[in-house]
Parts: sequence; C-alpha cells; structure tokens
Amino acid sequence: MRDGEVARCGNIGISDILKRRGRFRDCILASLELVKSCDPSRYRRIQRRLSWITNCPLEAPWQAKYRRSLRACEIDFVEGDYEADPELHVAWCASTIVHEATHGVIFGRGIRYTPELRSRIERLCVAEEHRFLDHLAESQPEMAERLRRDFDESDWHWSWNAGRTAKLFRTLRRIFSK
Repeated sequence: MRDGEVARCGNIGISDILKRRGRFRDCILASLELVKSCDPSRYRRIQRRLSWITNCPLEAPWQAKYRRSLRACEIDFVEGDYEADPELHVAWCASTIVHEATHGVIFGRGIRYTPELRSRIERLCVAEEHRFLDHLAESQPEMAERLRRDFDESDWHWSWNAGRTAKLFRTLRRIFSK
C-alpha cells in the first residue's frame, strides 16, 4: 500500500495501486471532505476504523470491500465513469467509504462475517449509508436520492458464493479485457 500512496487524510493513507493518481486521489479527498462537512460523526468513524483507502482491481467495476487485515477500504475506481459525472462519483465514494468503515466497526466489536450473519451485517452497512445520505440530502437532495438503494440480499449472492478462483478469474478478465 505504501508504494502506491498518493495522499493522506488525517491518519488514512490513500493508495492507488492502479496508478490513476490524480483522479482517484482527488475523488477520495473530495469524498472524505463531503463526509466531514455533512456528517462529522461518520467522518470520525472513518478516521478511527480505516487506515487505507485504495484503488485496486476487484471483481466488478465500482465495487468496494473492506479488508480487515489492513483496515482498508478497497475500491475499483473507473476513471472514464468518474470523468463523465465527477460529483456523482464523489458522493458514491463517500457513501461507500461510510459502508466499508461500518464493516470496520462491526469487526472491531468481535463480530465475524459468517454465513449466518453476513446478510444482517450488509443490511446494517446499507442502513449506515442511508443515514449518511439523509445528511447529504440537506444540501444535495437530488444526489442523495440518486444514490439511495434498498437493501437487496441478492446483490451480494455472487460474492458470497463464488470461490476465490472464480473471483480471481473474473478480476483478471476485467483487467486484461481493457
């Protein structure tokens, strides 16, 4: 992570493994500033629970995940999409960082991401996204509404059920098909 570090925000390192330094860095810094300005309590949570926010290839574009061993929020940042609508992607990243930091809170309390609990955990993380979006709606109601999504367990089924090999091949297909 340190080799790809492009910025710091408080105690959080911002790392760009994919070397899209400018746009990713600017988007994440703007996302953190957005959370800080409209929802300071969730910003403090992010500062406490994340050590890294990193751009790295995942199974799907604009996917994100929490990597507990590194206390990291990993995002698969798509530069072309960002250029088409930077404001939307800044707000999406802000909401996503809130979601992934919530995973950090849950893990920090000793609750494991088990098959029996994963649906409840994701439901809680989406609820935290909604609480952030409620604050965002005070200044940007249209943006908050664009980002609001109902919890749908089926959104996670592939990720929960695919093996490591399937995830690796899907990620490699994405990287090399460009």
